[in-house]
Amino acid sequence: MSRSLVALSALAVALVFAPAAHARGGHDHPQGGHDHGGPPHGHGSFAPDSLRSSLTRERFYFLMPDRFANGDTSNDRGGLTGPREVTGFDPTRKGWYHGGDLKGMISKLDYIKGLGTTAIWLTPSFKNKPVQGLGTPYPSAGYHGYWITDFTQIDPHLGTNQDLTDLIAGAHRRGMKVFFDIITNHTADVIQYEQKPGGPAPYDYVSKAAVPYKDANGNVFDDRTFAGTNSFPKLDANVSFPFKPVVSDAEKNVKVPAWLNDVTLYHNRGNTTFSGENSTYGDFAGLDDLFTENPRVVRGWEDIYDYWIRNYGVDGYRIDTMKHVNLEFWQQFLPHILDTARRAGTPRFFAFGEVADSVSNPFLSRFTTAGRSQAVLDFPFQQQAREFAASHPTDQLRREIDEGDWYTDADSNVYQLPTFLANHDMGHIGMFLRDDNAGAPESELLQRDKLAHALLFLSRGQMPLQFGLQHLEPGRITLGRQAAVGPDRGGEFPERLGQDTADVWVSQRVVVAGQPAHVGQRAGQHADRGCLVLQGFQALPQADRHGGLPDAAGIEPDALLGLAQRVVHPPDLAAQQARLAEPLARRVRHGPLGEPAGDPAQQVGHLGTEVLDGLFGRLHPGRAEHQPGSQPRPGADECLDDPAGRRGLGAERQDEHGADRHFDDVLA
Repeated sequence: MSRSLVALSALAVALVFAPAAHARGGHDHPQGGHDHGGPPHGHGSFAPDSLRSSLTRERFYFLMPDRFANGDTSNDRGGLTGPREVTGFDPTRKGWYHGGDLKGMISKLDYIKGLGTTAIWLTPSFKNKPVQGLGTPYPSAGYHGYWITDFTQIDPHLGTNQDLTDLIAGAHRRGMKVFFDIITNHTADVIQYEQKPGGPAPYDYVSKAAVPYKDANGNVFDDRTFAGTNSFPKLDANVSFPFKPVVSDAEKNVKVPAWLNDVTLYHNRGNTTFSGENSTYGDFAGLDDLFTENPRVVRGWEDIYDYWIRNYGVDGYRIDTMKHVNLEFWQQFLPHILDTARRAGTPRFFAFGEVADSVSNPFLSRFTTAGRSQAVLDFPFQQQAREFAASHPTDQLRREIDEGDWYTDADSNVYQLPTFLANHDMGHIGMFLRDDNAGAPESELLQRDKLAHALLFLSRGQMPLQFGLQHLEPGRITLGRQAAVGPDRGGEFPERLGQDTADVWVSQRVVVAGQPAHVGQRAGQHADRGCLVLQGFQALPQADRHGGLPDAAGIEPDALLGLAQRVVHPPDLAAQQARLAEPLARRVRHGPLGEPAGDPAQQVGHLGTEVLDGLFGRLHPGRAEHQPGSQPRPGADECLDDPAGRRGLGAERQDEHGADRHFDDVLA
């Protein structure tokens, strides 16, 4: 690589990480930040804040209430009686309710706060259709929250509206926000289709070119003409659609508010294949797809989500399936809810969308610019972080950083995008690393896992930490909705979830090179896999409180570039990682210009373990610096065995037969 190209690349990364001048002497930051005074522990001056707004600093803890903690066993069946096909409850099977609820979350708020969390993000918690798919080979329950029938109440399996009030109040007392995961694209699957005489057979998608929409009088019209306006033609279920939409008598009024029961307010064109026209008009796996071009639907969604802001003090929304809704809808809906939040006394309300595209920043940025969204989840970052940790060539990572300006407009920029490594739909990062490095030993997967988290923690954006990732090990994680373990569960839910599972237990034990070892037994370099993430997440509040990472910690703009330029497919991963660690290690331990006291390879060992432990241990409030003459930083065993409410592992539970019972590698 030429010297000029290296310099240009360094400049590109520097633009992402470059700090802006931070007001000192007690003056407010022009974008809402504040001077935090001098650095602690005698470290030199702090790196000033970067050019980003105050809505870029959340540290989300993202969880699925049903898979977190059970605070009230009386609601496990949602007030229903009968078999699981009625109640949806079966904690022994992956696709059914397991019993977690809002009271369980309330009982763990101190633990969640202790992770360094500033905002809790819940998967949808409104009342769901308990079970779908009966009569098919794969029935399952709405434990995940995406099959909503009543948008005005909490799902009875998760608790009550009062429980939500208590949860939000408890979070706010601890300085944390609460974000709802919301849906505007669809409801539960209630509408069925009947074939019209001479018409197409359900349920394959029928294009508008093949069968255009007709108004109630049979006149053909283009709905896009009316999108974003205050008028829309009157429709008729018998005339307007390719199929006749029908609802069983038992479910004619199941949706709340009542306007959702009007079948003419849905697209009614068949199932999407997630491409072209049907990406926004088709039913998402049969779920009833709203006619969001119709202003009646726009007003209806505004009323619903205004309600939760005004009456419950919700601090923000994560918006599901954003790319499957027309852009004109977002141009009306998003400014409206932000105005509602301001009027309700929440001026820093934040809404970000799911636009599931890992390739095109120009496409994603349409939703933050033309679409008026404050941010979208950074799927391209996730893809490049995964490839970076797998030692793929880093040209695409550099391009991802370079393309950040696609998101710049008058009121938002790339810093607002939540970055992530994994989620409940895609799976855990450990699964990706295992798949990308077939046959790699656990020790290597652990190092790669930590490398991915280094990129996540030290680069732009605000990050959601998915529940459980601070405990679970990379090589044994499967999909993204398994039940939480360890302190998340507080020792609860020790049932063996035996469907489609591996022969490895993940609960009070971590697996070390294929052998179970109790947490607290540090088996060489294979000690607890999750403590890194926990410490990293906790480190961030200290750095953030003081206006950025201390200069003494030395995270310079070229730190990650130094890694990115050299990551290859190494024949000796440990030796290669020691070399990769050098530029970051020098800065972590001795500041931007200081030389390390010894060989960086000996100091750091390998990137995955020592570099990040050194950084996070140094920044963690109350942790001693890991230097000669100081007390060593607590290890992974103390991380999960401290008196601050994070232990919760308890003694091993036994079932009624006296056998040990642990969580499996539960698939979702």
